[in-house]
Amino acid sequence: MLTYLKRVGKKSAIYGFGDFLVRAAGFFLIPIYTRFLNPADYGILSSALVLSSILSIVYRLGLDGATCRFYFDFEGEERKRYFGTIFIFWVLFALGLTLILHKNGDFLSKIFRNIPYDPYLKLVLWITFFSTFSAIPLVLYRMREEAHRYIFFQVSNFIVLTIFIIYFVVYLKEGAIGSLKGRFLCFILFFFIYIILTLKEIKFSFSGSKLINSLKFGVPIVPHLFFHWVLELSDRILLERLSNLREVGLYSLGYRLGGAMNYVIGAINKAWVPFFYNTDKQKGEEAKYIFSNMITYCLTFIIFAGLCLSVFSKEILVIIATPKYYESFKIIPLIVLACIFRGLYNFSVNVIFLKKKTSSLPLITGISAGVNLGLNIIMIPKLGILGAAYSTVLGYLTLFLLTYFFAKKYYSIPHQWQRLAKAGLAAGAIYFFATYFFKNFAILKLLLLLSYPVILYLIGFFTAEEKNGISRLILRG
Repeated sequence: MLTYLKRVGKKSAIYGFGDFLVRAAGFFLIPIYTRFLNPADYGILSSALVLSSILSIVYRLGLDGATCRFYFDFEGEERKRYFGTIFIFWVLFALGLTLILHKNGDFLSKIFRNIPYDPYLKLVLWITFFSTFSAIPLVLYRMREEAHRYIFFQVSNFIVLTIFIIYFVVYLKEGAIGSLKGRFLCFILFFFIYIILTLKEIKFSFSGSKLINSLKFGVPIVPHLFFHWVLELSDRILLERLSNLREVGLYSLGYRLGGAMNYVIGAINKAWVPFFYNTDKQKGEEAKYIFSNMITYCLTFIIFAGLCLSVFSKEILVIIATPKYYESFKIIPLIVLACIFRGLYNFSVNVIFLKKKTSSLPLITGISAGVNLGLNIIMIPKLGILGAAYSTVLGYLTLFLLTYFFAKKYYSIPHQWQRLAKAGLAAGAIYFFATYFFKNFAILKLLLLLSYPVILYLIGFFTAEEKNGISRLILRG
């Protein structure tokens, strides 16, 4: 088990370090945005990027997920021909869709009523087009477990993006449109880099059967991802409609800080997917028990990371933002909790991808999105940004429970719920004492966080085998 833990842990650490660098650069931009953009401008920028996330779902047609899964079905030259088929289709589809929307995209202003189509939303169309072609090389790096290459390009992309944004927002003082211009130029530059990398990895070939099989797998992911978008981002649109752009700006900042958890969860998932597929292929029935322990370890780490962020969320906000944004503090722990439920969901949804049962995903995410949307409509007028945050927590809880139910039908992994409950209760107790009794004492809060593994040991979280392993590590130290 230690071998598997080291394998996933090493790759997760590489992905996590890279995502941390990207996130650190993102945090560097927050003080710039909060000083050079007012909350309304920040709300405009956030809403424009929401459109980009919607368009990315349509542009990719779930084929990035399909290529991850079908990677293991082909080898050698056949794999290169498969990726050649996907590349040819993507170029034709993405270019055609962009040209159509460029000429006929005025309807988008009816969705984002306070944001003009030209120049904001028109620019987002081309940003999305150029960003689509990172998919093939990044999928290949992940599936080959070349985490260092994946992270190199992700970090390089964000460094260049940051430089462009600083130039347009700080030096030229162009506000929200300046940030979008920076993104546009950055993605054009990396478009050519990713095209060169892709051409080295593919054989120009077109197989209708391979494309159809991939679309059968991928197309159900489109409504699934759209409902995921509703679950994740519709709260900002509803805040803009039911409240104001200031609330959108405050909520977006709080969500961004609490959503830092998604970088931890994403790093683990990037390492988990190839490990999960490979281990299932090689170990058969034994794999379920390997997965059971590994999921427990991963989720316990996710809970601890969320605890750290929640306990020190106020201090982080005070450091990186100005007083007009401090109200964002109250939603951060709620967003962290929602992210933990998302981490639970990831382990279950990968079972559905493994078994190629993607047709069930739109129903799962559709119900979850409906719960979230309905709660947002009810709670935002009454509670503002807190209502949106509570709705997010309940939406992700619904998503996890439904996904777990469906995944269990296809491939039952014996989850260690008793141990996970102990990890969650220990984290909840530490958060309570840190925020209610020691909220003004950073050192005491840090000591409480460091006591987490000790508390787990005392309440019987660790098995006898794990305790022996811990004892051996301490004696070696």
